Amino acid sequence: MSAGRLGGQSVAIAVESTFGSPDPADHALVDTSGLTFNAIKPTRASSSNEATTATIPLYSEPAVSTSGAGQVPEPEAPYLSSGEPAIRELGDFELAFKGESTQGIDFNLTRLHDLLASSLGVVAKSGGSAVTVTTAVSTTVFEVSAGDIALLNPGDVVAWVSAARLTEYAVVTIVNGGTNQATVRPAFSTVPAIGDTVKICSVAYPKIGALGATSLAVRYRDRAREVMSTGCRANQIGLAFAGDDRRTLEMSFTLNPAFKSVTAYGAALAAPANMGNGVALKRWGQAIYADANTGARNVATLRDMSATITVGLDPVGSATTSIIGAADHEVTSAQVSVSLTFSDFVRATLRDMIRLGETNTWVFPIEGGELAGACLIIPAGFVSELPGDTIEDERSFSTCTIQAASSPFTGTSGTPTAANGAYFLLAFCS
Repeated sequence: MSAGRLGGQSVAIAVESTFGSPDPADHALVDTSGLTFNAIKPTRASSSNEATTATIPLYSEPAVSTSGAGQVPEPEAPYLSSGEPAIRELGDFELAFKGESTQGIDFNLTRLHDLLASSLGVVAKSGGSAVTVTTAVSTTVFEVSAGDIALLNPGDVVAWVSAARLTEYAVVTIVNGGTNQATVRPAFSTVPAIGDTVKICSVAYPKIGALGATSLAVRYRDRAREVMSTGCRANQIGLAFAGDDRRTLEMSFTLNPAFKSVTAYGAALAAPANMGNGVALKRWGQAIYADANTGARNVATLRDMSATITVGLDPVGSATTSIIGAADHEVTSAQVSVSLTFSDFVRATLRDMIRLGETNTWVFPIEGGELAGACLIIPAGFVSELPGDTIEDERSFSTCTIQAASSPFTGTSGTPTAANGAYFLLAFCS
């Protein structure tokens, strides 16, 4: 294939019904013809690295002479029905997107849901899922109607707007059907008032083991080629802030495909589409941390933050007759690491957290408008690294790394979030 001009790019994803989309009629091929592809909108041309990272696994033969002559390598793949060896290509690739609000949208209908669900468990809420406060109780307890209390479960992430018009997030720790009251952590800044809306967020959380039919096929096209990657699950999810003012959320997904093919393409390209509702999410500038026992609220001012979710994937099942080479990729581990730069000198506080072995519930809000943003929550976070302070223009900035311990929250509702020990929660207002 001769070199071609890119002339634009088009990226689309589809949720697979079978991991890797193997062709039922030919074990050396994949078949994506029955999948529904939806366009997405990466923010960087790095989407093309789906093509440039492709490598062909080989069955390596030893040299046949001491002079250095070798034997022609053979592809490590099944044979086509014609008797010729098939070709598959591998190689992780990254897609980066502007973080978008999902307010007013059923979360399971968004492309953001599809990317997250490829390697995390997801509790998806319909757009506008919320309850209404009927009695003002305290900063850690709110009361709702009998009908609304049935909508809440331990482990849900909820959002509420304070009198200062700031959206605050908390984890539901107790639901009392007798009193129609819900207990949250961390505490809200003030007592939720009668008539206030408390939104129930959609949540992505670590889920170890099989994830079911959530793997992705990713189709990249430009004016020269089409790259089809199947059996894709994210092995890393990044949250950072970009733009001229470093305030706009950028989400990156590093995908690990089971199969990749590159073919010539020169037809029309599909238009890009939003990940959510198109409204950009912004850096809040605060971190909230709460004592693991009392839930007392503390606010720290941030200069910058970034987070990395790392997911361990392992091929399972034989699938030796298929070019995919495995029946699935299951999750073996999931960890989150958050890097923080504080706007003030807080080294003494951070040092005491290490000295005393403290764990706190950490909440990192991401702005998107009232009841329209997102947040990352670590139910039991600890300071894992405390480097020296950074000094700029005669100001000192403290930095640290927060990692997750086992969640202290327990419950019997069956909700697979913090109630069952999830150690990080990535929540979005729907």
